[in-house]
Amino acid sequence: MSLRRLAVVALGSLLIPGLFPGAAMAAAPSLPAAPALSAAEPGFRLEKSPQASGPAAFDSTLLDALPAYLQVRSALFCGWADTGMYIGTQMGRFPQLHQVAAPGADRRQLTFFPRRLAGFYLNPLPAAKALLFTEDVGGNEEFRLRMHDLRTGADRDMGAPPGRVDGLIWNDSGTAFAYSHTPTGTDRWDIRLGRTDGRDTLLLSLPGTWGAMDLRPDGKRLLAQKYVSASESELFILDLTDGRLTPLLPGEKPAYADHAQWIRGPDKSREGADWSVVFTSDRDGEFHRLYVIRPDSGAKPVAWSDPAEWDVEWASLTPDRRSLVYSLNQEGYSRLYFLEGSPTGGRKPARALADIPSGVINEVVFRPGPGPGKNGPMAFAFTLNNAAQPGDVYAYDMAKAKTVRWTSSETGGLPASSFRAPELIRYPTFDSLPAASGAGKSRPPQRRTIPAWLYLPDAKSFPGPRPTLILVHGGPEAQARPSFDPFLQFLVGRMGFAVAQPNVRGSSGYGRAWQKADDGYLRMNSVKDLGALIDWIGARRTGNGPAAENGRATGNGPGTEEVRARLDPARVAVSGRSYGGFMSLSALIEYGPRLRAGINTVGITHFPTFLKRTSGYRRDLRRAEYGDERDPRMAAFLDSISPLTRMDRIATPLLLCHGRNDPRVPYEESERIFAALKARKVPVWFMTFNEEGHAVREQESQLIQWRVTAEFLARELGTPGR
Repeated sequence: MSLRRLAVVALGSLLIPGLFPGAAMAAAPSLPAAPALSAAEPGFRLEKSPQASGPAAFDSTLLDALPAYLQVRSALFCGWADTGMYIGTQMGRFPQLHQVAAPGADRRQLTFFPRRLAGFYLNPLPAAKALLFTEDVGGNEEFRLRMHDLRTGADRDMGAPPGRVDGLIWNDSGTAFAYSHTPTGTDRWDIRLGRTDGRDTLLLSLPGTWGAMDLRPDGKRLLAQKYVSASESELFILDLTDGRLTPLLPGEKPAYADHAQWIRGPDKSREGADWSVVFTSDRDGEFHRLYVIRPDSGAKPVAWSDPAEWDVEWASLTPDRRSLVYSLNQEGYSRLYFLEGSPTGGRKPARALADIPSGVINEVVFRPGPGPGKNGPMAFAFTLNNAAQPGDVYAYDMAKAKTVRWTSSETGGLPASSFRAPELIRYPTFDSLPAASGAGKSRPPQRRTIPAWLYLPDAKSFPGPRPTLILVHGGPEAQARPSFDPFLQFLVGRMGFAVAQPNVRGSSGYGRAWQKADDGYLRMNSVKDLGALIDWIGARRTGNGPAAENGRATGNGPGTEEVRARLDPARVAVSGRSYGGFMSLSALIEYGPRLRAGINTVGITHFPTFLKRTSGYRRDLRRAEYGDERDPRMAAFLDSISPLTRMDRIATPLLLCHGRNDPRVPYEESERIFAALKARKVPVWFMTFNEEGHAVREQESQLIQWRVTAEFLARELGTPGR
C-alpha cells in the first residue's frame, strides 16, 4: 500500500580537481581552492564584477512584496491519523507536522523541530503515532536516521551507519522498514532493513544503484530495483529468509521498470502463490504502462492498464492489495483511474475517477482498514497543486465519487486570484518528424514542435511587449509541469515578466525516444531546442517566422501572433539550475547576442571534472546519461561542449548561485566560471551560501536568493514601468 512509500522529502519544497583527460582538450582555467569562511561571516556572499552592471536603474521598493510570496503556505498529506489526517506545513521558520481532524478544521501542530529536516516518513499505522526522519548538516546529504515519538516528543537514533539514507519504505504493519544506504566515503548503494525496536540489518551490498520497492506483508520477500539510467532499470526479488536474489523479468530487453508492488491474486494453492507483482514499464513501447506478473510461474508479464499516449506515472494499492489507483501524466496534468479485480484472473476496465481537480498529484494514500465498516467507505487522500494554487490536501470518497478539500492554505496575504495560470504552446524546432505511412495513409515529414508552458502577466497591469525569462528544468530527464512556484508568480504578477518553461528533448513525459534524444553525442540538440524558442519569440510579426499553426496547443484564447506580440524579443533572459544551469550557459554561448542576461544555479560547467568530482554514489548514473569521461573520445566531446572551455564566447551579464556544501555539482564548477568571466571583465554576479547544498532550503537564504535574482533581472531586463 502506498503509505509505506510516502516520504516527505526536502520539506523546503512545501512552499520546491581533476585533470582533463585527452591530449586534444582545450585548457580550462584553473583556480585555487576556495578559502574557508569563518563562522562569524554572513551566511551568504555576493560579489559583483564589474560593480556596475546593467542599463536599467533599480527601484528596491519593487522587492517589498517578496516576503509575502515567501510566506505562501502549502499543505502536504503525510498520513492518516486516528482522527483525521496528518499534514506537513510551514507556519514558522521550519516545516512541521500538524493534525487536521476534519475538512477545514484548524491545524494542530505536533512537532516543534528546531532545525530543518531532510525528510520524514510517518508510520503507516495511525495508532503507532511515530515517524522516522532524516537530517543532514548544511545540505551535505550525509544523513542521520532517527525516530520521533508523537506522544512524548522524544527522538532516538535508529542505528543506521553514517551515510546517505534514501527511498525508505515501511511494511504494512509498521514494524519494519527498508531503505537504500550509501556508507560515508563509498560509492555503494546498499539495502538495509530497520525495525522499530532499533535493530538494523544489511540485506544487500552489490555494485550498482539499488533501491527498496516493497516489503511483502508476510515479511518473506522484498522487491528491489537496480537503477541504471532514466531509461533502463531492472527489478529483483530478494528472499529475506535465505538472501537469494532473483530477477523478476529474466532475459528481457533493456527497458525501464519502476513502482513494483506486491498485489494479491486468486491462487491460494500453495504458500505465497496468491502474490503477484504489479509494476510500471515501457517494455512494450514508448510509454509506461502497468504490468502484472506472477513470480516463479514462468509466465510473461500481462499488461493491466489500457494503452495510452502518456505515461502511467505511479500506482497506489488499496489496503487489501487487490485493486489500485493509477495516474496518467497527460501533458503534465495527473488524470486518475481505478482498476479493480484480480489482474491475473480477470479484471474490470479502468474507470476514470470523476471530480478530481486539475493539477499535479504525486501519489494517493488509501485510508487503512478493510473499507466499509468501522472506517467508513473506502477513501484515499492526496496532495494537489497547480500553477495558480499552492499544494493542498484532499480526500476522495470512492462510493460517492466525490472530492473533499481538507486544507485551504494561506497565500501570504496575496489574493489567490492574482496567481497566473500558464498557457500550453508548441513552437517549431530545427528538425522534422520522419515521414510515416500505414493503414492506407501516408504523412509527409513534419516540422517537430516543442511543448512549453507560457506565463503571461495581466495585460491591463502590464501592457505592451514584456521581458521574457526562459526557465529550463534540470534532470535532464525532468519535466516542466503546471505546478506552483511562488517566485515565478512574483516575477509574473509583480515584475511583469513573461516566463516560458520548455520541455526540450531529453525531458520525461513524452515517450522513451524523446527522453533519450539528447543522450551522449546528441547533447547539443537540446540546446538547439532552446535556440528555436528564442527564434520563436523573436520572429517577425509579419509571418516570416515559424508557422503560426505550430505555435499553440489548444484553440482557446488569443492567436499565436497575439501571444507572441506580448513578448519583447529585445529583452530575453535564460535561467536554469543543475543540468538546467548547463543549458543556460550553453544558450549564452550559442545565442548570446539575442539574450540580455543569464542565470546559472548549481549548474554543470565542465562535464569531465563534474563526473570526476560528483559524489561517488551518483557517478555511474551520470555517466549513463552524459557519457563516460574515461573514454578518450567521449571525454574530448564532453570537453568540447562544456561551458568552461568556451567561456570566450560569453559576453552577456550572468548571475551565478551555488551552495558551498553541494555534494552533487561541486561548488568549484561555478567558482571557475566566475574567475574566467571576471578576468575578461564580463558583468557577472556570484552568490554563494555557506550552509546550503544543491538546493537552498533555509527560508532566510531563499529570501536572499530571490531578492538578488529579482534585482539582477530588473537591472538587465527593465522594471515593470519600462
